[in-house]
Amino acid sequence: IYNEGDEQELEMWGRLSALASLSGHLKQSSVLHDLYTKNCTTAWKGAAQVWTDSWNIKQHKEQCHAGLKAGLEGNITHAHAVAHEMASLFDDEVAMPIPMELIKLYFRVLKHDSQVKHNRLFEIDAWLKAVVQNDPEYALAVTEMYLNYVSEVNLPLYDDRNNLSKLITRLFAEAEEREETDHGTMLNRVVALQSTLLEKGVDSINDWLKSAERP
Repeated sequence: IYNEGDEQELEMWGRLSALASLSGHLKQSSVLHDLYTKNCTTAWKGAAQVWTDSWNIKQHKEQCHAGLKAGLEGNITHAHAVAHEMASLFDDEVAMPIPMELIKLYFRVLKHDSQVKHNRLFEIDAWLKAVVQNDPEYALAVTEMYLNYVSEVNLPLYDDRNNLSKLITRLFAEAEEREETDHGTMLNRVVALQSTLLEKGVDSINDWLKSAERP
């Protein structure tokens, strides 16, 4: 398949090769070398489908994250395909944290994607609302990157299910608990997020402010 397959067959090759590396039948370094050499976007897509599977990540976290990092750092066309598959990780039911390095690379790739950027982020607000329950500091940092990306590429922002307002509520509660120990550092960051959401016209934040009677 590697030598003679068409694009659809090479997607299958990428998927099978990534699976073989997770099971130890192939070295991941060899798989990545072949992916770079073949220089085929569909092959990277197939491999990324394996690396973004939640069960595979739970069993082989380091390998999956390393594969995604390689894909996001490579040829921009291939990186777009990997980023597209990576969007499935923003699953609020699984609420699996993603390494900050991968998050940064993900948004960097999206900034250079001329295709519909917002669709890939449709579930991120629900995912953030879920992960904030276990790691508010992590959720705050990712939210900052997300809103920075949204502002830079001028994307519309909606909160139809009130996930963002619930996220801000949880972040404010955590920040207020830490206020005496961190001298208001986290609180200032959360207030900055609130201001960004207000500037983007997110109605749920206005409603939240009125309900909380915040100035």
